[in-house]
Amino acid sequence: MDEFNILKNTLAFFNFELTEAGFEQASDKNIKICKFKLQQAIRRVQEEFSWSFLLMPLSIELDTTVNHKMGYQVAYKLPNNILRLSTVFSDDYRRAGNYILSNDSSLEVWGMTSEIPENVPSDFWDLVSTALAIIVLPTIMPSESNLLSLIIQQYQWQSQAMIKADLKNNLKKGNLY
Repeated sequence: MDEFNILKNTLAFFNFELTEAGFEQASDKNIKICKFKLQQAIRRVQEEFSWSFLLMPLSIELDTTVNHKMGYQVAYKLPNNILRLSTVFSDDYRRAGNYILSNDSSLEVWGMTSEIPENVPSDFWDLVSTALAIIVLPTIMPSESNLLSLIIQQYQWQSQAMIKADLKNNLKKGNLY
Protein backbone atom coordinates (compact mmCIF):
# COMPACT_ATOMS: atom_id res chain seq x y z
CA MET A 1 0.00 0.00 0.00
CA ASP A 2 1.34 3.41 -0.84
CA GLU A 3 1.63 6.43 1.44
CA PHE A 4 -1.46 8.08 -0.04
CA ASN A 5 -3.73 5.14 0.83
CA ILE A 6 -2.25 4.75 4.32
CA LEU A 7 -2.95 8.42 5.06
CA LYS A 8 -6.38 8.22 3.41
CA ASN A 9 -7.32 5.28 5.67
CA THR A 10 -5.94 7.07 8.72
CA LEU A 11 -7.79 10.31 8.07
CA ALA A 12 -11.02 8.37 7.45
CA PHE A 13 -11.08 7.62 11.20
CA PHE A 14 -11.63 11.37 11.68
CA ASN A 15 -14.14 11.69 8.81
CA PHE A 16 -11.60 13.62 6.76
CA GLU A 17 -11.50 12.83 3.06
CA LEU A 18 -8.12 12.80 1.38
CA THR A 19 -7.93 13.33 -2.36
CA GLU A 20 -4.89 12.76 -4.52
CA ALA A 21 -4.79 16.47 -5.32
CA GLY A 22 -4.83 17.35 -1.62
CA PHE A 23 -2.17 14.75 -0.94
CA GLU A 24 0.10 16.13 -3.66
CA GLN A 25 -0.22 19.68 -2.33
CA ALA A 26 0.31 18.52 1.28
CA SER A 27 -0.67 21.95 2.53
CA ASP A 28 -3.20 20.59 5.04
CA LYS A 29 -1.78 20.40 8.57
CA ASN A 30 -3.38 16.98 9.16
CA ILE A 31 -1.58 15.53 6.15
CA LYS A 32 1.70 17.03 7.36
CA ILE A 33 1.19 15.57 10.84
CA CYS A 34 0.39 12.13 9.40
CA LYS A 35 3.41 12.16 7.09
CA PHE A 36 5.63 13.23 9.97
CA LYS A 37 4.40 10.40 12.25
CA LEU A 38 4.13 7.65 9.61
CA GLN A 39 7.52 6.05 10.34
CA GLN A 40 6.65 5.91 14.04
CA ALA A 41 3.45 4.01 13.21
CA ILE A 42 5.28 1.60 10.90
CA ARG A 43 7.87 0.90 13.60
CA ARG A 44 5.14 0.33 16.18
CA VAL A 45 3.49 -2.32 14.00
CA GLN A 46 6.83 -3.92 13.09
CA GLU A 47 7.68 -4.33 16.76
CA GLU A 48 4.22 -5.63 17.69
CA PHE A 49 5.12 -9.22 16.75
CA SER A 50 7.69 -11.36 14.90
CA TRP A 51 5.70 -11.14 11.69
CA SER A 52 6.77 -14.04 9.45
CA PHE A 53 6.39 -11.91 6.33
CA LEU A 54 8.96 -9.42 7.71
CA LEU A 55 11.55 -12.05 8.69
CA MET A 56 14.31 -12.60 6.16
CA PRO A 57 17.86 -13.90 5.92
CA LEU A 58 20.16 -11.18 7.17
CA SER A 59 23.31 -10.13 5.43
CA ILE A 60 26.09 -10.53 7.98
CA GLU A 61 29.77 -9.82 7.56
CA LEU A 62 32.76 -11.39 9.22
CA ASP A 63 34.45 -8.69 11.28
CA THR A 64 38.12 -9.36 11.99
CA THR A 65 38.59 -6.11 13.91
CA VAL A 66 36.67 -7.31 17.00
CA ASN A 67 39.21 -8.08 19.73
CA HIS A 68 37.06 -9.28 22.62
CA LYS A 69 35.19 -12.36 21.32
CA MET A 70 34.37 -13.89 24.74
CA GLY A 71 35.99 -17.23 23.89
CA TYR A 72 34.51 -17.50 20.39
CA GLN A 73 36.66 -17.65 17.27
CA VAL A 74 34.78 -15.26 14.97
CA ALA A 75 32.51 -12.22 15.12
CA TYR A 76 29.80 -11.48 12.55
CA LYS A 77 28.46 -7.93 12.23
CA LEU A 78 24.68 -7.65 12.07
CA PRO A 79 23.05 -5.03 9.83
CA ASN A 80 22.73 -1.59 11.43
CA ASN A 81 19.00 -1.50 10.71
CA ILE A 82 18.17 -4.73 12.55
CA LEU A 83 15.04 -4.56 14.70
CA ARG A 84 14.76 -8.17 15.80
CA LEU A 85 17.00 -11.21 15.66
CA SER A 86 14.84 -14.26 15.06
CA THR A 87 16.98 -17.34 14.39
CA VAL A 88 20.68 -18.10 14.35
CA PHE A 89 21.37 -21.48 12.77
CA SER A 90 24.20 -22.52 15.08
CA ASP A 91 24.57 -24.78 18.09
CA ASP A 92 26.87 -22.40 19.90
CA TYR A 93 26.73 -18.63 19.57
CA ARG A 94 26.29 -15.49 21.60
CA ARG A 95 24.90 -12.10 20.70
CA ALA A 96 27.01 -9.18 21.85
CA GLY A 97 25.52 -5.87 20.81
CA ASN A 98 25.44 -5.71 17.04
CA TYR A 99 27.54 -8.87 16.67
CA ILE A 100 27.02 -12.61 16.65
CA LEU A 101 29.98 -14.40 18.20
CA SER A 102 30.44 -17.99 17.08
CA ASN A 103 32.88 -20.79 16.32
CA ASP A 104 31.20 -21.45 12.95
CA SER A 105 33.06 -20.47 9.79
CA SER A 106 29.76 -19.57 8.12
CA LEU A 107 26.45 -18.66 9.66
CA GLU A 108 22.84 -18.25 8.55
CA VAL A 109 20.91 -15.62 10.50
CA TRP A 110 17.26 -14.57 10.16
CA GLY A 111 15.66 -11.46 11.53
CA MET A 112 13.69 -8.30 10.92
CA THR A 113 15.17 -5.04 9.70
CA SER A 114 13.62 -1.61 9.36
CA GLU A 115 13.18 -2.26 5.62
CA ILE A 116 9.72 -3.49 4.61
CA PRO A 117 9.58 -6.13 1.86
CA GLU A 118 7.33 -5.29 -1.08
CA ASN A 119 4.82 -8.12 -0.72
CA VAL A 120 3.55 -7.67 2.82
CA PRO A 121 -0.16 -8.37 3.36
CA SER A 122 -2.54 -5.44 3.01
CA ASP A 123 -3.66 -6.14 6.60
CA PHE A 124 -0.23 -4.96 7.75
CA TRP A 125 -0.76 -1.57 6.11
CA ASP A 126 -4.30 -1.38 7.51
CA LEU A 127 -2.81 -1.90 10.97
CA VAL A 128 -0.25 0.84 10.24
CA SER A 129 -3.14 3.19 9.33
CA THR A 130 -4.85 2.39 12.62
CA ALA A 131 -1.62 2.85 14.60
CA LEU A 132 -1.08 6.18 12.86
CA ALA A 133 -4.61 7.26 13.83
CA ILE A 134 -3.82 6.49 17.48
CA ILE A 135 -0.59 8.46 17.30
CA VAL A 136 -1.99 11.56 15.58
CA LEU A 137 -5.44 11.77 17.19
CA PRO A 138 -4.30 13.76 20.25
CA THR A 139 -2.84 16.39 17.90
CA ILE A 140 -5.59 16.44 15.28
CA MET A 141 -8.61 16.10 17.59
CA PRO A 142 -7.42 16.54 21.19
CA SER A 143 -10.86 16.46 22.82
CA GLU A 144 -11.92 13.13 21.30
CA SER A 145 -11.01 10.63 24.05
CA ASN A 146 -13.98 8.40 23.18
CA LEU A 147 -12.81 8.16 19.58
CA LEU A 148 -9.31 7.33 20.80
CA SER A 149 -10.72 4.45 22.87
CA LEU A 150 -12.57 3.11 19.82
CA ILE A 151 -9.49 3.32 17.61
CA ILE A 152 -7.38 1.56 20.25
CA GLN A 153 -9.99 -1.23 20.38
CA GLN A 154 -9.87 -1.46 16.59
CA TYR A 155 -6.07 -1.68 16.69
CA GLN A 156 -6.15 -4.44 19.31
CA TRP A 157 -8.70 -6.42 17.32
CA GLN A 158 -6.76 -6.05 14.05
CA SER A 159 -3.47 -6.87 15.72
CA GLN A 160 -4.76 -10.01 17.45
CA ALA A 161 -6.43 -11.23 14.25
CA MET A 162 -3.20 -10.74 12.31
CA ILE A 163 -1.09 -12.48 14.95
CA LYS A 164 -3.50 -15.42 15.01
CA ALA A 165 -3.47 -15.68 11.20
CA ASP A 166 0.32 -15.40 11.03
CA LEU A 167 0.78 -18.14 13.62
CA LYS A 168 -1.80 -20.39 11.97
CA ASN A 169 -0.29 -19.94 8.50
CA ASN A 170 3.20 -20.71 9.72
CA LEU A 171 2.18 -23.77 11.71
CA LYS A 172 0.56 -25.13 8.53
CA LYS A 173 3.74 -24.50 6.56
CA GLY A 174 5.96 -25.89 9.31
CA ASN A 175 7.98 -22.68 9.47
CA LEU A 176 9.65 -22.20 12.79
CA TYR A 177 11.71 -19.06 12.52
